[in-house]
Amino acid sequence: MVRFLKLFEIKFFHEFTQKFETQSIKVILSRETIEAIKSYQLILRETAEGLIVLVKEDKKFLLENLKEKLTLTIGLQVSNRYFSNFSDVELIIPNKKYYLTNDKDTKFGEILEKNSHPNSFLSKKNVCLCCVEDSNMAKLLGKEESTIERKGEVLFSGNIQSENAYNIFGADYGWYDVSSRDIEENQILYLESTLSKAFAIVDISIGENQLNEILDSTYQIRFKNRTAKWNYYFVHPERSFDTVEVYRGKEKLSFTDPEELTLQNGQRAIMVSSNEELPLYKDYKDLQIYAWLKEPSTDGSHSDDQKINLPTPDINKIKGGKLDGEDAFYSNMYVHL
Repeated sequence: MVRFLKLFEIKFFHEFTQKFETQSIKVILSRETIEAIKSYQLILRETAEGLIVLVKEDKKFLLENLKEKLTLTIGLQVSNRYFSNFSDVELIIPNKKYYLTNDKDTKFGEILEKNSHPNSFLSKKNVCLCCVEDSNMAKLLGKEESTIERKGEVLFSGNIQSENAYNIFGADYGWYDVSSRDIEENQILYLESTLSKAFAIVDISIGENQLNEILDSTYQIRFKNRTAKWNYYFVHPERSFDTVEVYRGKEKLSFTDPEELTLQNGQRAIMVSSNEELPLYKDYKDLQIYAWLKEPSTDGSHSDDQKINLPTPDINKIKGGKLDGEDAFYSNMYVHL
């Protein structure tokens, strides 16, 4: 009977759902990784929480006697069109991808540890400059004189006209040193075109005599939830409120004073907006979101306060834009009284 050992496992944690899952992530393997899996008789399986790579116990020696570092390159592609609505991940960054690796000798990206800190999330600090086989290097590096090196060897020096990446790098994928007046970065990651749609690249490396350090490892990639301004519109043709208090459970949230306005459809509404961006969750559990509406009477006192349950943001309708040069997200919610 063939016995398998866990080589390593990668689990995806989403703060939005408060659990490990893969419903929004599709795994892509590079051609080199597919060949390595075959050569070393590994098995890669996607799981409900991520992916796992197994090695046959009687073939473990193949990884114990490596003559050079073996790197398995895994791309992560979004399979949920609303992923960036509820996750604090920037998906459309021209020529850039998030980069994660277990190789502590690397100068780039985020280092994956066996025991990730629960507050460690994928960060924009871990975004790197990338190109694939058919990338136009003239557009990527600019028209100024550029130099491309690897391990001290100069591969190209001069003005790049319209060279695609493959004409310069061939099939030698990995990190290169670059210098050009038109870019800030001084390293670039060259990838197979099969990984062009990935928003993140994960490299798991096994060095010479390092198998025992990798064997049975579990790595976590954690996605932080998006925050957004919550805007409530209380729609009614006659009623007016001078005080609206919004609560999450027993916690009073900070919202603006009520503002009377007319909606595009001509209806009258009272609007309040959160003073800060609030975190988005799929399930707010037992924390009910509600408001106390205080309506003034003719003598200036308040009539009976009204408690009303409030909707929470619809992830499919989160909107975003730029505010003072920074990304800003908001959710408009309408309450018909």
